[in-house]
Amino acid sequence: MFPTLLIPLALDVRDAELLAAAVTLVGTAGVKNVHLVYVHAMDVVGNPLLGGIPVETFTPAAPEGLAGLADELRERLTAAGRSDVSVHRHHMAGRPHERITALAGEIDADLLVFGRLRAGDGHEAWGAHAQLLTRYAHRSVLVVPHGSTLSLSDVRVGIDFSPRSLEACKAACLLGQEVKAIYSMNPDEGMTHSGITIEEFMGRLRANATQQFHDEVLTELAPGAATPTLVMLETDNIVDTLLGALHGAGLAVVASRGMTAMASMLLGSTAQEIAGRADAPVLILRTKGEDMGLFASLLSR
Repeated sequence: MFPTLLIPLALDVRDAELLAAAVTLVGTAGVKNVHLVYVHAMDVVGNPLLGGIPVETFTPAAPEGLAGLADELRERLTAAGRSDVSVHRHHMAGRPHERITALAGEIDADLLVFGRLRAGDGHEAWGAHAQLLTRYAHRSVLVVPHGSTLSLSDVRVGIDFSPRSLEACKAACLLGQEVKAIYSMNPDEGMTHSGITIEEFMGRLRANATQQFHDEVLTELAPGAATPTLVMLETDNIVDTLLGALHGAGLAVVASRGMTAMASMLLGSTAQEIAGRADAPVLILRTKGEDMGLFASLLSR
């Protein structure tokens, strides 16, 4: 599923959570290579004193902590019986999200694993670079809030019955031991005429959701995958209800919204808000390599 991981490091206490997440994924996600990267934040364009000189000229020496974290990860993998997983480290300077996304393309990373601040008061808490990485990574990302621990024993996935959300559900079943699929239903969004009561409408919606979940998820699970449980919640605030349902999960899974490159680049507002506010690690699944070309570089500045 994710043969190559790329983990941007901050060289602070949050890095331990990212290393632990990598070790957890190795067991079920088919990980073969883990790349650790530290980027000195430097903006040549924004600093007139540098005068357009290549940023590589100013790259400081690699911090000692980077090698130490790589050694620590190797020790953890060996202890877990996975000394066959290769660990690589990279050091560079520049705009962190630009250098990291470029490196992800060079090594053909399947998943970016990075941390963010702990959210509170209903607001997203991204920090300096996490939101940009989420938007412009062109691949799946795992966002690990500070203070959380990735666990695959309790995986919960948000679905809206779009093709991508159903694929995300099936992927979650390959990762998790126990999987719940959370479908938040807003009756106001579907009531367009008065010829049917809300109770009748919700009854039909539940019946259709149950049938579609059976036909498009349960009958198409890969061998050995966990069998998910469908949980349907009625709400007038889908994001807050989904966040409540994800509270305390070992891993939350959501899909990038829509099928187009534009939608994948910008992400659905639900996916981004869940990743920015949830107290659990959030895996956003998206198609690797989707890109807007010139527009992507313009929007990222």
